[in-house]
Amino acid sequence: MLLSAIVVVAATATLSVTLTMTASVANQRAETDRQRLRARFLAEGALEKVEQDLLDRFSLGGDAASAATFYLELGADGLTGLIEDEGETSLGKHQVPYSVRILEPPTEVAGQDGLRAITFLLSVHTEVHLDGAHAEANRLLLARLMPVYQFAVFYDMDLEIWPGPDMTLSGRVHANGDMYVGAGSRLWFDSNYVRATGSYIQDRAHTHEDVDGSQSVYFRRWVESPEDPSEPVEFVRLPREQDLADLGIPSESGLDSRFAGYDSNADGDFNDSGEMAPFAEAVLELFQEPDFYTGPSGSTLRSGEHDVETISAPNTDIKQMFVESASGGYGWDAAAGKYVEVTDGSGTHSPGLFHRGSDLSIQVAEDGTWEAWAGDTLVTEALIGAVTTSSLADKHQEDVIETVVIDMEALGDSGVFPANGLLYLGYNGSEADSDVKGFVLTNGAQLGAPLTTVSENSVYVHGDYNTVEKKPASVIADRVNLLSNAWDGSKTLGNGKPAASETTYNLAVMSGNRESLWGLRLAGGFENLVRFHENWSGTRCRVHGSFTALWEPTYARIHNQSDAYSPPVRDFGFDEAFSTLASLPPFTPCMLQLNAVATW
Repeated sequence: MLLSAIVVVAATATLSVTLTMTASVANQRAETDRQRLRARFLAEGALEKVEQDLLDRFSLGGDAASAATFYLELGADGLTGLIEDEGETSLGKHQVPYSVRILEPPTEVAGQDGLRAITFLLSVHTEVHLDGAHAEANRLLLARLMPVYQFAVFYDMDLEIWPGPDMTLSGRVHANGDMYVGAGSRLWFDSNYVRATGSYIQDRAHTHEDVDGSQSVYFRRWVESPEDPSEPVEFVRLPREQDLADLGIPSESGLDSRFAGYDSNADGDFNDSGEMAPFAEAVLELFQEPDFYTGPSGSTLRSGEHDVETISAPNTDIKQMFVESASGGYGWDAAAGKYVEVTDGSGTHSPGLFHRGSDLSIQVAEDGTWEAWAGDTLVTEALIGAVTTSSLADKHQEDVIETVVIDMEALGDSGVFPANGLLYLGYNGSEADSDVKGFVLTNGAQLGAPLTTVSENSVYVHGDYNTVEKKPASVIADRVNLLSNAWDGSKTLGNGKPAASETTYNLAVMSGNRESLWGLRLAGGFENLVRFHENWSGTRCRVHGSFTALWEPTYARIHNQSDAYSPPVRDFGFDEAFSTLASLPPFTPCMLQLNAVATW
């Protein structure tokens, strides 16, 4: 019996030890599995973080933004040098190593929407070592750089269009936000691409009142190439609130994103007589290709209800003369009234993207004195006679604006016209609302070469611009203003509006825009993205190129004053030459899209 008891005890002890060891091994295996799972999740999460960091670097500045803005000048090698990267990205308390590589040379392609883009494949790799566990993750991204001037209108914000006189708008229209559309008279969209990532609303933007004053808005039925004169032209009116009411269909503001459909017998469908499908479905049918069209199919108007994707816009600091930088080589000199180069490590700013890339920059101190630089060479003497100081009564600002006038013809004859096509204009000492500064481009009917002019200040384009032997041209500014051929500078803040004369501007415009605020202001809409200062009533203003709004103005922040101008007959349209990348203005900013092709 004793022997049996000893055997039982020994067996029990052995079993206990075995069970304990088995449990320990199981716990260790479970902990290892947990660590492996954590490592895998960290590696996969780091992929998402690196992809978002790429987009942030693009939209906020840095190498990605430089690559996009300067691609057409740098070419593939320059793009590779600016995009490829390796380092660590933070996920909570963890630092995850990553690398970004371009797998093949960039190529130019045309998408289904007709937009041309520079595409290339990016490989993103992450690797995690966590308490003995190891995990790797990879993602293949298709990157698309799309030059912004391929759009007739591109807004990185809500877009409001509500012109008074008749207006025809040709070319692609895109808003990263809501789109508010109406017309004082009639508005035609001669396009196959009108897109909003948010809602499409037939009403004034951000008002507490029910606005029922819109007249007819027409959209062209979808055809593959609206610019081709052989394509059929068929415009269809977008039903307004009263149009639907005449059919016995109630609505808040007609057929738009707020229209949820009309089901008269509440049977759950919209197929019966007198019923209408919701906006998301009805608008696709309304503006689809003509019945007899034999080409591809599509629909002109789409919105967030149709999953329109946001296009990541260029960063908003690209126009700045100087940007804050902890390791910058420039600091503010109050006595000189400008930023000056420092060598003692006390620098607080660096030249902005366009400023440092320009081949010619004209920099004005607070007191109005100016100097010109071609790279590191002072060339002020060469521009005596081409550059003068003046002032201009800007009733929108309710102030007389100190300006520097650039005679574009004299600039072309000066011998220092920017060889790379990038002219930067900077005026120190501007303050929001109270002390706005500006530049006037005059005598610019014939440009010496393709040209992009950039300023963080207001720019006033005076008279016919780029109309003789037209070249790729653009103006990027805090706010872009248009002065007609008749402008003679005699306007004062109190003497009314001088009469304008017919004027043509062939250029892309990138200008600041103020959105309307709920119950506080109507900001003027797209039709006033470029500011007017004269009585244009009945007079045609032609702007052929592209219109882009990415930022709220830094300095020219007072909204349009109704007594500052009378609106022109607006002939605003897309310059079809911009459909070819080689014909774009120098240093055209690009937009970035990243699409995941595969993850493993």
